[in-house]
Amino acid sequence: MPAPIVLRNLVPETKKVDNPPAGQPKIATRSDLRDGTRTGGGGGSDGDPVGGGSGSLEWSALNGLADQNEITLTTDTHAFVAPSKATWLGFGEGWLYSQTDDTPIAQSIAQNGETISYEFGVGSEQRFVKTVGGLKVLESVLHTPAGSNYNAGFINWDNGEEITAGNRIFMFSRVMCTDGSVSNASFQWKQERIRAYINLNGESHNSAYIAETTPNGSGGRIVEYEGNDGAASSLYTSVPTHGEGWFNHAWMWRPNTPDANNGLMAKVTLKDGDTGLTVDTSMSNSGGDVGSDTIRSSEVERPRYASIQDYIGNNSNNTSNVVIRRTDQYWQLNGTHFFLSDSDTPSGATQFWPLRIISVPNSQTAVLKLWKGTFADYSGKAILVYDEDMNFVDGVQL
Repeated sequence: MPAPIVLRNLVPETKKVDNPPAGQPKIATRSDLRDGTRTGGGGGSDGDPVGGGSGSLEWSALNGLADQNEITLTTDTHAFVAPSKATWLGFGEGWLYSQTDDTPIAQSIAQNGETISYEFGVGSEQRFVKTVGGLKVLESVLHTPAGSNYNAGFINWDNGEEITAGNRIFMFSRVMCTDGSVSNASFQWKQERIRAYINLNGESHNSAYIAETTPNGSGGRIVEYEGNDGAASSLYTSVPTHGEGWFNHAWMWRPNTPDANNGLMAKVTLKDGDTGLTVDTSMSNSGGDVGSDTIRSSEVERPRYASIQDYIGNNSNNTSNVVIRRTDQYWQLNGTHFFLSDSDTPSGATQFWPLRIISVPNSQTAVLKLWKGTFADYSGKAILVYDEDMNFVDGVQL
């Protein structure tokens, strides 16, 4: 009688389980997933299927938890909304990660069906690719010498048309700015803008921008031009601050119906080393300005371009060699927001990164692309879900 044939290391077939045990994904390849014993927890390498969660937020990653892999999030409780448009620069892929250090930023970069453009022409660039801490960044060194090259040059995303009332434009970036060679010099750092015109062409009517002025200015704020740019109002809130290291920063503007009080500005800024995501939707000033009525019918300008500026001005002749670094720039028009974090509640988060949305095939399913940013791995990480107005919805541990 011939010796028996022993088959080892066979991978069981992929199987869809319509009513899986709690904490198990609906689609699984390995038997230990199909019988409910594997519930994620950040384990698994590239190619190793994992999943977890419960009905309100359930996830599965058929190729494992690794950068650029897909992760599917499902819900039986909430409603996901697909973005109208989204694009990005960084996140471990695309143009930025295909360049060698010291390469100047390109004039035009295509990503996810959208185009990102740069202000300055070839030979005049002020943003260059660098590798910092294993991540690719765009670096600018301004005021070399003091009083010169104030501006890093706009990085622009063009919506192609007016961002009308009720639509939401969202921007995210990881950014840092040094103090320059003259410590504690007074200068203004204009960071990001949403306005009708590209760069600084045309009027700034009915627009807004992020700025920091220190030490003798007004601090962090969103400046809104309520109608005419002579009616500038500073809405005080925390923003990335020079000399304090890296920040992950995001803001969202939902323009109002002209002359009505139905708009919204929301902002979240988290410095490395701090804990807790706090979305500020109530920024204001002593004059009673609140950011919900920026658009006025007296002016024809309407928001269209969402731009990175990085301008060091005002009393900045007293400083030099200001270094600004940016990476993982993300733009999204409308839609639910999904963030990778290290806590399934905002209060426990020490960092957050947008998960790029591949598709939202229905209101209970979202397919996302993974990127861990500065996290060492996916162990102990979570997904936080926010609605279109940046209200926290739910979180799930990976």
